[in-house]
Amino acid sequence: MSPIPEARNIVAGALSTPPIDGDSSDFAILEATIRCLTRYGMDRMTVEDVARAAGVGRATVFRRFESKDDLIRQAFALELQRLVAEFGSKGAAFDDPFERLVELTVDMVRVIRTHPVAQRLVEDDNALPLQRDPRISAFQLAAVQRLLSQTAEELGVEVDTTVMAELLLRFFASMWMTPDIGAGADDEATTRQMVQILLAPLAARR
Repeated sequence: MSPIPEARNIVAGALSTPPIDGDSSDFAILEATIRCLTRYGMDRMTVEDVARAAGVGRATVFRRFESKDDLIRQAFALELQRLVAEFGSKGAAFDDPFERLVELTVDMVRVIRTHPVAQRLVEDDNALPLQRDPRISAFQLAAVQRLLSQTAEELGVEVDTTVMAELLLRFFASMWMTPDIGAGADDEATTRQMVQILLAPLAARR
Protein backbone atom coordinates (compact mmCIF):
# COMPACT_ATOMS: atom_id res chain seq x y z
CA MET A 1 0.00 0.00 0.00
CA SER A 2 1.50 3.36 -1.02
CA PRO A 3 1.76 6.07 1.64
CA ILE A 4 -0.58 9.02 1.11
CA PRO A 5 1.25 12.20 0.04
CA GLU A 6 -0.27 14.25 2.86
CA ALA A 7 0.91 12.01 5.70
CA ARG A 8 4.21 13.79 6.26
CA ASN A 9 2.58 17.22 6.14
CA ILE A 10 -0.06 16.18 8.65
CA VAL A 11 2.44 14.79 11.15
CA ALA A 12 4.83 17.71 10.68
CA GLY A 13 1.94 20.07 11.34
CA ALA A 14 0.98 18.18 14.48
CA LEU A 15 4.43 18.83 15.96
CA SER A 16 3.80 22.58 15.97
CA THR A 17 0.09 22.51 16.81
CA PRO A 18 -0.69 24.12 20.20
CA PRO A 19 -2.86 22.27 22.74
CA ILE A 20 -6.49 22.32 21.68
CA ASP A 21 -8.79 24.60 23.66
CA GLY A 22 -11.86 22.47 23.24
CA ASP A 23 -14.74 20.93 25.12
CA SER A 24 -15.59 17.33 25.94
CA SER A 25 -17.08 16.75 22.49
CA ASP A 26 -13.88 17.91 20.78
CA PHE A 27 -11.80 15.54 22.88
CA ALA A 28 -14.24 12.66 22.30
CA ILE A 29 -13.94 13.21 18.54
CA LEU A 30 -10.14 13.33 18.67
CA GLU A 31 -9.94 10.19 20.80
CA ALA A 32 -12.27 8.47 18.32
CA THR A 33 -9.93 9.62 15.54
CA ILE A 34 -7.00 7.85 17.20
CA ARG A 35 -9.06 4.65 17.44
CA CYS A 36 -10.08 4.92 13.79
CA LEU A 37 -6.52 5.60 12.66
CA THR A 38 -5.52 2.40 14.42
CA ARG A 39 -8.32 0.41 12.83
CA TYR A 40 -8.39 1.79 9.28
CA GLY A 41 -5.10 3.61 8.74
CA MET A 42 -4.61 7.22 7.70
CA ASP A 43 -5.65 6.84 4.07
CA ARG A 44 -8.70 4.58 4.54
CA MET A 45 -10.17 6.33 7.57
CA THR A 46 -13.13 8.59 6.83
CA VAL A 47 -14.83 11.38 8.74
CA GLU A 48 -17.91 9.16 8.82
CA ASP A 49 -15.89 6.49 10.64
CA VAL A 50 -14.82 9.04 13.25
CA ALA A 51 -18.32 10.42 13.70
CA ARG A 52 -19.72 6.94 14.20
CA ALA A 53 -16.98 6.02 16.71
CA ALA A 54 -17.52 9.27 18.62
CA GLY A 55 -21.29 8.91 18.65
CA VAL A 56 -21.91 12.19 16.83
CA GLY A 57 -23.07 13.24 13.39
CA ARG A 58 -20.76 13.92 10.47
CA ALA A 59 -21.90 17.54 10.43
CA THR A 60 -20.84 17.91 14.07
CA VAL A 61 -17.32 16.82 13.21
CA PHE A 62 -17.08 19.32 10.36
CA ARG A 63 -18.40 22.15 12.54
CA ARG A 64 -15.50 21.56 14.92
CA PHE A 65 -12.72 20.55 12.51
CA GLU A 66 -12.07 22.01 9.07
CA SER A 67 -11.22 18.81 7.24
CA LYS A 68 -10.08 15.23 7.60
CA ASP A 69 -6.47 16.43 7.52
CA ASP A 70 -7.16 18.94 10.30
CA LEU A 71 -8.88 16.23 12.31
CA ILE A 72 -5.90 13.87 12.02
CA ARG A 73 -3.41 16.66 12.72
CA GLN A 74 -5.26 17.71 15.88
CA ALA A 75 -5.57 14.07 17.00
CA PHE A 76 -1.84 13.48 16.53
CA ALA A 77 -1.06 16.70 18.39
CA LEU A 78 -3.28 15.71 21.32
CA GLU A 79 -1.74 12.25 21.53
CA LEU A 80 1.81 13.65 21.37
CA GLN A 81 0.99 16.14 24.12
CA ARG A 82 -0.39 13.33 26.25
CA LEU A 83 2.77 11.27 25.75
CA VAL A 84 5.03 14.23 26.60
CA ALA A 85 3.09 14.80 29.83
CA GLU A 86 3.33 11.09 30.62
CA PHE A 87 7.10 11.09 30.09
CA GLY A 88 7.40 14.19 32.26
CA SER A 89 5.58 12.50 35.12
CA LYS A 90 7.70 9.36 34.82
CA GLY A 91 10.92 11.36 34.68
CA ALA A 92 10.05 13.23 37.86
CA ALA A 93 10.20 9.94 39.77
CA PHE A 94 14.00 9.65 39.29
CA ASP A 95 16.54 11.70 41.22
CA ASP A 96 19.59 10.42 39.33
CA PRO A 97 19.85 12.16 35.91
CA PHE A 98 21.50 9.22 34.15
CA GLU A 99 19.01 6.68 35.48
CA ARG A 100 16.17 9.01 34.49
CA LEU A 101 17.48 9.30 30.92
CA VAL A 102 18.00 5.54 30.60
CA GLU A 103 14.51 4.71 31.84
CA LEU A 104 12.83 7.36 29.70
CA THR A 105 14.69 6.07 26.65
CA VAL A 106 13.65 2.49 27.42
CA ASP A 107 10.07 3.68 27.81
CA MET A 108 10.26 5.53 24.51
CA VAL A 109 11.25 2.28 22.80
CA ARG A 110 8.27 0.56 24.41
CA VAL A 111 5.91 3.28 23.18
CA ILE A 112 7.12 3.33 19.57
CA ARG A 113 6.94 -0.46 19.38
CA THR A 114 3.54 -0.90 21.03
CA HIS A 115 1.51 2.25 20.37
CA PRO A 116 -1.35 1.23 18.05
CA VAL A 117 -0.95 4.23 15.74
CA ALA A 118 2.82 3.76 15.49
CA GLN A 119 2.26 0.12 14.56
CA ARG A 120 -0.34 1.11 11.95
CA LEU A 121 2.04 3.61 10.36
CA VAL A 122 4.58 0.81 9.89
CA GLU A 123 1.96 -1.57 8.49
CA ASP A 124 0.77 1.06 5.98
CA ASP A 125 4.31 1.93 4.83
CA ASN A 126 4.04 5.47 6.20
CA ALA A 127 6.81 5.10 8.80
CA LEU A 128 9.83 5.44 6.52
CA PRO A 129 8.57 8.56 4.68
CA LEU A 130 7.92 10.17 8.06
CA GLN A 131 11.45 9.36 9.22
CA ARG A 132 12.88 10.89 6.05
CA ASP A 133 10.96 14.15 6.33
CA PRO A 134 13.48 16.89 7.27
CA ARG A 135 10.93 18.86 9.30
CA ILE A 136 10.11 15.88 11.48
CA SER A 137 13.75 14.85 11.81
CA ALA A 138 14.79 18.38 12.80
CA PHE A 139 12.08 18.53 15.47
CA GLN A 140 13.08 15.15 16.88
CA LEU A 141 16.79 15.97 16.82
CA ALA A 142 16.27 19.25 18.67
CA ALA A 143 14.06 17.63 21.32
CA VAL A 144 16.46 14.75 21.99
CA GLN A 145 19.48 17.05 22.00
CA ARG A 146 17.84 19.31 24.60
CA LEU A 147 17.23 16.33 26.85
CA LEU A 148 20.80 15.06 26.41
CA SER A 149 22.28 18.52 27.03
CA GLN A 150 20.22 18.93 30.18
CA THR A 151 21.35 15.53 31.45
CA ALA A 152 24.99 16.20 30.58
CA GLU A 153 24.85 19.51 32.46
CA GLU A 154 23.32 17.86 35.52
CA LEU A 155 26.01 15.18 35.46
CA GLY A 156 28.86 17.61 34.78
CA VAL A 157 29.93 15.68 31.67
CA GLU A 158 31.08 17.19 28.36
CA VAL A 159 29.84 15.20 25.37
CA ASP A 160 28.82 15.94 21.79
CA THR A 161 25.06 15.90 22.31
CA THR A 162 24.38 16.52 18.60
CA VAL A 163 26.07 13.27 17.60
CA MET A 164 24.49 11.40 20.51
CA ALA A 165 21.04 12.73 19.58
CA GLU A 166 21.42 11.54 15.99
CA LEU A 167 22.58 8.14 17.20
CA LEU A 168 19.54 7.83 19.48
CA LEU A 169 17.16 8.85 16.70
CA ARG A 170 18.62 6.21 14.40
CA PHE A 171 18.26 3.70 17.24
CA PHE A 172 14.60 4.65 17.73
CA ALA A 173 13.93 4.35 13.99
CA SER A 174 15.52 0.91 13.89
CA MET A 175 13.54 -0.28 16.91
CA TRP A 176 10.34 1.08 15.37
CA MET A 177 10.61 -0.26 11.83
CA THR A 178 12.86 -3.32 11.75
CA PRO A 179 11.86 -6.86 12.67
CA ASP A 180 13.26 -8.50 15.78
CA ILE A 181 16.81 -9.81 15.58
CA GLY A 182 18.96 -11.39 18.24
CA ALA A 183 17.49 -11.25 21.73
CA GLY A 184 14.50 -9.25 20.54
CA ALA A 185 13.64 -5.61 21.15
CA ASP A 186 10.55 -6.49 23.16
CA ASP A 187 12.72 -7.76 26.01
CA GLU A 188 13.03 -4.80 28.40
CA ALA A 189 16.28 -5.98 29.97
CA THR A 190 17.90 -6.28 26.54
CA THR A 191 16.61 -2.87 25.51
CA ARG A 192 17.94 -1.32 28.72
CA GLN A 193 21.37 -2.84 28.11
CA MET A 194 21.47 -1.41 24.58
CA VAL A 195 20.39 2.00 25.85
CA GLN A 196 23.06 2.00 28.56
CA ILE A 197 25.70 1.27 25.92
CA LEU A 198 24.44 4.10 23.71
CA LEU A 199 24.42 6.53 26.62
CA ALA A 200 27.73 5.35 28.10
CA PRO A 201 29.57 8.66 27.39
CA LEU A 202 27.24 10.36 29.87
CA ALA A 203 28.21 7.85 32.56
CA ALA A 204 31.96 8.50 32.23
CA ARG A 205 32.27 10.17 35.63
CA ARG A 206 29.86 7.98 37.54
